[in-house]
Amino acid sequence: MTVLGRCLPAALAALAVVLAGGFVLAPRLLAGPVPRGATADEKGIGEAFRAAFVTYWHTESRQFPAELQSVVDYWCGYHVAKAVFAGLLLLVLAALAVLVWKSFLRTERAGIGLLARGVAGTLVTLGALGSLLLVMANIQGMITPFGSLFPLLTDGFGDPDLGQAVEQVRAQAAAYPHGAPQPATQAMIDEFALYHLVMAVLAGLVATACIVASAVLWKRSTKTPPAQRRTRRLLLSFGVAAMLLSAAMIAVTVANIATTADPAPALAALFAGSW
Repeated sequence: MTVLGRCLPAALAALAVVLAGGFVLAPRLLAGPVPRGATADEKGIGEAFRAAFVTYWHTESRQFPAELQSVVDYWCGYHVAKAVFAGLLLLVLAALAVLVWKSFLRTERAGIGLLARGVAGTLVTLGALGSLLLVMANIQGMITPFGSLFPLLTDGFGDPDLGQAVEQVRAQAAAYPHGAPQPATQAMIDEFALYHLVMAVLAGLVATACIVASAVLWKRSTKTPPAQRRTRRLLLSFGVAAMLLSAAMIAVTVANIATTADPAPALAALFAGSW
């Protein structure tokens, strides 16, 4: 093995650690201007959002007031940065997983070395899967930043004005489409529908990719010579894992499509504490 071949896994592992740290720490620095009077953390953004939402509720308009728009813009930038770091981490971990599993297949004898490579390959693969889920969640938050802020409204019921506004949203969403919801409630219902539509599309794409990958892996396993038992087992294992992941993503797709078609009850459930 060349020097590059020996150093590459370590370099990728180090890069993965850097990207993981960047995913946690960098977005608040890269998201853009922090809303006035807020701090660049979830607590500060939550407080700013709750205060701005009360103002928004009393405007009786779909149009965001300036203070709410600044929170939504910041939250969008925050998720853009998160999505970029998660995407890069996914690529690095996927490349590292390929190298580790190739090393696993090249190991001739069973023993500690083979076991260590198998464990490392499994952990890196699970890390890549986790990164994929983070990419999906942050793309969703990037496209629908207002909707991704809704759960933060449930943390501030100590404020009577906020509690009253949230209760009115809940009641109007529960009665929807009957009655006359305020423009803000209608905007929230529409945003919640888009929020779930985005996840339905993302999960559907991942499910499709997993089905294709599973078929390719199964086909390759059948063409692998019987003497290469370790390779056959690994291909079959990944084929089964891809199929299981596709089943999970199909379930996510169906659930989100159902919510997209009728978002008001789910929005009411969110603010009732049962979402």
